[in-house]
Amino acid sequence: MPFIVRFAVKIALNGLALYAATRLFPTNLTVTGGIGTIFSATVVLALIMTFVRPVIRFVTTPLRWITFGLFNIVINIALLLAADYLLPAVSISGFWPIFWTSFIIAFANTII
Repeated sequence: MPFIVRFAVKIALNGLALYAATRLFPTNLTVTGGIGTIFSATVVLALIMTFVRPVIRFVTTPLRWITFGLFNIVINIALLLAADYLLPAVSISGFWPIFWTSFIIAFANTII
């Protein structure tokens, strides 16, 4: 599958995952604005997951081996917090909503 098609599918899956997370945690995960805001958030999230995540995973390979892959959860939470920091329209509060949202988005990213 070409890169552009995979990236477009990744944007769509991240959008669905972010929308599902906003429905599961309506008080702790807020996206102000409409469809345009969710689209921009998913594009930023897809860019982070496509370009930054592999570098961080490569650098933290020994930690992932020692923890039998559980450090991937920390990586996903950190990348979600980075997206939250970059996007003022997205607000996530509390540890458990961040944890479960990162889990939902990581699951969506493993599909493609």
